[in-house]
This record gives sequence, structure tokens and C-alpha cells, in this order.
Amino acid sequence: MIPTTFGISMILWILMVSAPGRPGTSSSFGGEKDAAADPTKELGKDETQALFRRQYGLDRPVFWNAWLDLKDADVRAAVNLARASATDKKASDIQSATERLQDWGAYAVPPLVRLLAATSGDEQDSVLYWLRRNATWRVFPTEDPRELEENRRKTEENFEVSRLKWPANATPAQRAETAAGWRSWFERHEARWTRGPLERVKTNLLDTQFGTYWVNLLHLDFGKSHQWKRPVIALIVERLPVTITLSLLSALIMYVLSVPIGIFSAVKAGTPTDRSLSLFLFFLYSLPSFFVGTILLRLTTVGDPWSWFPTSGFTSSEATKLNTWDRFTDVLWHIALPLVTLTYGGLAALSRYARTGMLDVLRADYVRTARAKGLSEGDVVLRHAARNGMMPIVTLIGGILPGLVGGAVLVEFIFNLKGMGLLTIEAIQNRDYNVIVAETLIVAVLTQFGILLSDVLYAVVDPRIQYK
Repeated sequence: MIPTTFGISMILWILMVSAPGRPGTSSSFGGEKDAAADPTKELGKDETQALFRRQYGLDRPVFWNAWLDLKDADVRAAVNLARASATDKKASDIQSATERLQDWGAYAVPPLVRLLAATSGDEQDSVLYWLRRNATWRVFPTEDPRELEENRRKTEENFEVSRLKWPANATPAQRAETAAGWRSWFERHEARWTRGPLERVKTNLLDTQFGTYWVNLLHLDFGKSHQWKRPVIALIVERLPVTITLSLLSALIMYVLSVPIGIFSAVKAGTPTDRSLSLFLFFLYSLPSFFVGTILLRLTTVGDPWSWFPTSGFTSSEATKLNTWDRFTDVLWHIALPLVTLTYGGLAALSRYARTGMLDVLRADYVRTARAKGLSEGDVVLRHAARNGMMPIVTLIGGILPGLVGGAVLVEFIFNLKGMGLLTIEAIQNRDYNVIVAETLIVAVLTQFGILLSDVLYAVVDPRIQYK
């Protein structure tokens, strides 16, 4: 499971790195138009994508970060290309230079401070634009007291940066005064760009797309949800009990009912009872869950005469005041309809697999031998055939858990249950990338646990298999 999880995580990282487009970037820089803009305010745009890019280091080099040693000439060339007219340079080259300056971020501040004093005119305007932009901290909303204090410090520093500018049609003296102000500001904050040998190596290796992704993954740090302004892992832990309760109860009901139905159908194979049961189960299997869920919701939750169940929610509003048994029954009352919607399709399918497995076993030689010895039909079926006949549905357990989590997406949406399924829909609708990535990895791990459970149950069902 460990190498498989590593491989899945690596595939997910490759998809993020190689996917087309650049989430988190603003519109291309366009010279005179943007030279008058306030870059300290532009960073408030595209917050969702910016969170995602920073969390997974997508605004950093892939494997090796050498931006601590950016050359003034390279930064100057990028500034001039970014402010060039589309009639003079290719649009793709202008966009590429703009993206380089955006990605360099604070790493480009020292060269830009030096370039501010070494340039003039429109070029100096552009240098000031990028210096103000790259020296400004991104401040994301939070409820953590420590992060709130850090945000307060960053906001104060951003306010200082926002005032370091010159007016339109500034005189050379005003420009020189602003450049001197930037030198003074940089000297006070130079510690941000001063690193020892070990820190430089750490930056080179870890402040990259590859390093950031794996460091965060090993710490189970999936960043913060843009929509909820909370850590993703806390959101998932909060929503997981709803989905796990639904999925495990649904799986339990499916197996408890499908096994006897499958055995009964196999014993009665070819009879009118078997054919009627098969027809009914295929009919159930053909009904879409969104259709059944909507019909159940309409018929049994609102209006007369069948207002038996609540329309939404996992518990009642006053569930915390109930004792353990009343709270348990309250939960069952709320999830009865979602359970039916999530279970009936899998029950129909599993019972058919159980029937097929039993039919194969009932034709085996050792079953004929058991009958020839004079054992009752009940002993033959239940003691000799049933365990081996259940091998096919034991194999299917590997796909049951992730399948139920996937099915819960629709069921939780219909019945407004605040589980992982509804969280997935909300994340997709709001482009909450960090939540989507975390849930993808969780489903991958659940799939592996399902396969592991299948392997363990093989030894339980078949005495010929032992794990020693």
C-alpha cells in the first residue's frame, strides 16, 4: 500500500504540474496601462487559485530553486519584455516574462531595489510597479490567532510598501526620494533575503514544486479551503463521520441481504420464484439513484399523508440534548432515506454475483458427495457450499468502499447531508482546489483499504488460504 500510495500521489503531482493553464495568475502586464495601477491591491484577486499555487508550490521551479541568485540583468530584461507592446514583441513572450516576474515574487526584490536607482523614465515606472507588487505580502483570511497576528504584521508592512511610490509626472527629485526610501526599507527588512549555507540548500531543494508537495503531503498538510477559510484536513475530519456512517451501514446492509438472497436464488434456480426475483432486482438496478432519491424525498418528507422523515440533515437541531439511544435513533431516522438510495443498486448487483457464485459451487463434485452421504439440503448449502460460493462478492469489497464514497456525492447533495460528498460538490463549484486534491488522495487510500479487506476476508471464507 505504501508504494501504491506513493505512485498515486506522484501521478497526481504530475497532473498538477503538467496541466495546461496557470491558476493563480492575473491578466498580462501591459506597460503604460499597468504602470499607473496599484499592484498592492491587485494581489487580492484570484485568491482561490493563488492559495492552490502557493500550497503546492506551483509558483516555484520544479526541482531546483536557484532564484536566490537572480541577476539584475535577467530581472531587467524580464521587466522590459513584460512592458513591451504586442506590436513589437510576441504576445507569448510578453506573457512568459510577466509570469516569470510573478513567480519570482520576493526573490526579485533585491535586484529590483538596485534597478530602481539604475533606471529612468518608463522603464523606471515598470521597475517600481514590479517592486511594489513583489514586495507586498499576500494576506489570506484566517481564524487562527497566531496567523491573525502574522497577518497583522504583514498588513502593516504592506501599508508601508503601498506608500513608497511617486506621483504621476514625478520630477527627478521625487523619483530619487522614492528610490532612497526603497533602499532604506530594504535595509530594515534585509533579513528576509539573508540565508546561511544550510538555509540556502534547504531553499534550493524544498522551495520547489516537488519539495513543497511532498513536505506538505508527509505532514498531511493540504492547506486551507478558500471557501471555508479553514484547514482542509479539519474540514474533512469534520465531514468524514457522515460519509463513513452512510457507507459502512450501506455496505453492511448490502452484504447482509445480498448473501441470503443470492443463496435462495441459486437454490431455486430456474423456478418462477427465481425468475420473478431476478426481474425485480434488475428493475431496481436500472433505476438511477438521483431519481429514486428525489421520489423518496418528495413522497415521504413533505405533504400528506406520508410526512415520515426529515427533509435534510444528519441529526435534529436538539440532538445534543438527547441520550445515547435517542441520539442513535435520531441519526437512523435522518439517514433512512439516504441509506435506501445508496443501498438498493448495490444490493441488486451483489445478490446476482452471490447467485452466480453459489450456482458454480452447487455443481461441484464435493457438493454431490455431501448429498450422496445423506446430508440434508440445508447442511449441504449452508455448511459446504455457502462459504466457497461467497468468494466472488468478497472480491468485490475492494470496490465497495470507494464506490460508496463516490455514490455519497449525489446522495448527500439530494438530502443535504454535510459529508464528504457534499464537500466535494461545493469544492468543485467554488474551485476549491486544495479540498479536491485532498479528497482525491483519500478516495485512493480508501480503495486500497477495500482491497486489503478483500485479501483478509479470503482467509476467513476459504480455509485453504492462510497468511502466515
